[in-house]
Amino acid sequence: MTLNIMPVIQKVIVLFLVMIAGICARKFKIIDQKSTKVLSSFLVNISNPLLIIYSFQIDFDLEKLKTGALIFLLSAVMHIVCTVLSAVFFSRVKEIKQKSVYEYGLIFANYGFMGFPVLMAIFGDIGLFYGAFFTAFFNLFCWTYGVYIMNRHSDSQSDKFQVPWKKIFLNAGLIAIIIGILLFILKIKLPSPVFDAFKMVGDMAFPLSMIIIGSLVSVLDFKKLIKSYFLYFYSFIKLIILPLLAIAVCYILKLPSLISNICVVMAAMPTATNTAVFTEIYDGDSPLAAQCVGITTLFSVATIPLIMYIANYVFSLA
Repeated sequence: MTLNIMPVIQKVIVLFLVMIAGICARKFKIIDQKSTKVLSSFLVNISNPLLIIYSFQIDFDLEKLKTGALIFLLSAVMHIVCTVLSAVFFSRVKEIKQKSVYEYGLIFANYGFMGFPVLMAIFGDIGLFYGAFFTAFFNLFCWTYGVYIMNRHSDSQSDKFQVPWKKIFLNAGLIAIIIGILLFILKIKLPSPVFDAFKMVGDMAFPLSMIIIGSLVSVLDFKKLIKSYFLYFYSFIKLIILPLLAIAVCYILKLPSLISNICVVMAAMPTATNTAVFTEIYDGDSPLAAQCVGITTLFSVATIPLIMYIANYVFSLA
C-alpha cells in the first residue's frame, strides 16, 4: 500500500493554520484560560466521543474487528516500550516534577486532537475506526500509570497514588469506544438524523482541538523555549526517534501496510495536551508541561510529513 503524502502535508498545514486562529483568538482576548478549559471539556466529553461513535457506523466485518484488536495490542506494546524508554532517557533528571513531565509527555501523545485528523486525511472513516482501538489503551494507561507518574512527587500520605477506577472505566472516551464497538458488533445503525447530528458535532473536534492548542501555545515564553536545549532533545526523541522505532518494528514484523501506517501515524504525534491538564490537577510543573506540548506541536508540522514519507519509502521495500 503506497501512500500519497500530499494529503498528509495539506492536512497538517490546515491544522497549523487553524492553530494560528486559536493563537490569534487568545492574543486578542476573544478566548481566555477559563474559556479554553471549557472548550477542552466540551471536546473531551462531547465532540470526541461522538466522533468515535459515528466512526464505528460501518458494516460489520469480523476481519475489521480482528484488526482493531491487533491495533489495540500494538498500542499496548508501544505504550509499554515508551514507558521503558522514558525511564532510561530521563533517568538523570533529578527534579521529580520535571522528570514526571518528561516521562509522561514521552509516553502519551496527542492522538485525539491531531492523530484523528491525520488518520482521517490518509484513510478516511476507517482510519478513525482503527484509531479508536488505538486510543482505547491510551485511555486505560493514562488514568493508571499516567496518574501514578504525575502523583509520585507527593509527600503527604493522603495524596499517595490511588487507582481512579471511576475515571478509568467511566471516562467519556472509553465509554464511546465501548458503545461504538457494541453498535458495530450488533450491526445497529443509528437513525439518519441521529447519525448526522453525531457527525456534525463530532467533526467539530478537528478545528476545536487546534484552536485549543493554539490558545495554549499563545501564552508560551518563546525566549525560554529557544534557550532550552533539553526541550530540543526531548522533542527529537518524541517526534523522530520513537516514530522511526515504530517504523523499524513494523517493518521487521512484516505487519500489513494499513496497520503499520496507523501505528506510525500515532507514534509521530506530539505530546498529549492532557500533559498540561494533569500537571494542573496533581500540582506538577505546569509551565514545563505547556512548553513540551507547545514545542512538539509546532515541530510536528514538519516532522509528521517527514515521518510518513520515510514510512512510505520503507514499507514500499517490503
